[in-house]
Amino acid sequence: MLSKDELFDVSGRVAVVTGAAGTLGYAFAEALASRGAKVFLTDRRAEDLRKVALDLSGKGLNVDWLEADLTREEDVDRAFNKCESTLGHPNVLVNSIGDSIYKPTLDLSLAEWNRVINVNLTAAFLCSKRAAKSMIEASIRGKIIHIASIYGLRADRFPIAAYYSSKAGLVNLTKALAVEWARYGINVNAIAPSFFASRLTKVILEDTKSREHLLNHTPLRRLAEPQDLVGALIFLASPASDYVTGQVIVVDGGWSSW
Repeated sequence: MLSKDELFDVSGRVAVVTGAAGTLGYAFAEALASRGAKVFLTDRRAEDLRKVALDLSGKGLNVDWLEADLTREEDVDRAFNKCESTLGHPNVLVNSIGDSIYKPTLDLSLAEWNRVINVNLTAAFLCSKRAAKSMIEASIRGKIIHIASIYGLRADRFPIAAYYSSKAGLVNLTKALAVEWARYGINVNAIAPSFFASRLTKVILEDTKSREHLLNHTPLRRLAEPQDLVGALIFLASPASDYVTGQVIVVDGGWSSW
């Protein structure tokens, strides 16, 4: 039986974190690296990503990085090829890349719809597929963690139809891949957070009535902080979750309990 320290141990593991230049991506990368994982950072925002990599490496953490548009299969291959050559085959993939467009559906163009679907769902498919191939090749019993949303489980008053749809798709992709890849020893799970401050939620949180709506709907009466998700992340990345797959862990301050 594993000790309590071994249960949540991620030291020595290679973790790929997508969307690493974002609020959650940074928090996830730091949490894994500070616990001894070797972390590969990737995002399409090159300058922001470089700053994150320099910040984490400046803290003595083991990270490498590559700018990539993860909606493009050739960029996904470039990123994973570099990870494999510098850090090794990944044990963990954290899909935290995300996008949203706040606009009434009647005004939403096909190009805008496709942009959100591609970033939130297609990129997760491409990265999961490439990570699984790497894990299988190296005989690694790996962990794939999708960052979904409470809005993958239900909708709300906000005009973000593409976001709702993409996150709902990500929830069911989680379940589909968990079933399909269980025979390879690959666990696939998701975390569904509620609202936290980021560039994607700025337009909603700056509106007083919208912010109050969210707080009134949250029993704990506060927005989420990135650190609120770290516990679920470490659980899903570590041996503690070896018998957990195809699940969505909701971290929402009670939002979905009403």
